[in-house]
Amino acid sequence: MASTSAPRQPGTRAAIYCRVSSKVQATSDKESLPAQQRNCEQFALAFAPPLTVEKVYLEPGYTATKYDRPAMSQLLRDALAGQFEHLIIDRTDRLTRGGTGQYGRFVDQLKEAGVRLHFEL
Repeated sequence: MASTSAPRQPGTRAAIYCRVSSKVQATSDKESLPAQQRNCEQFALAFAPPLTVEKVYLEPGYTATKYDRPAMSQLLRDALAGQFEHLIIDRTDRLTRGGTGQYGRFVDQLKEAGVRLHFEL
């Protein structure tokens, strides 16, 4: 039986990364992981063409000053494996607070994987 849904356009697979520094923040209203995820999902839908969210990486209780975080490490492995073409993050401070060196390293790894980085802001 043929599918009645429209085929996904090439290059529209996306991932979302959400992070909070404390377990309390993970459930607070404005900064919570669900709030960040919701903002990023809305961004994906508004993108032209709309992006299909393939995976969500959640990082509860990890500081952005440290680069080696479990979900971020998995995200980078998946990016290098070609699992998505776009990465959406709520705000830049969700990614890193370790200075331009950490940010540049992350962006370089995404470029190597062919992944475009977007901030919902």
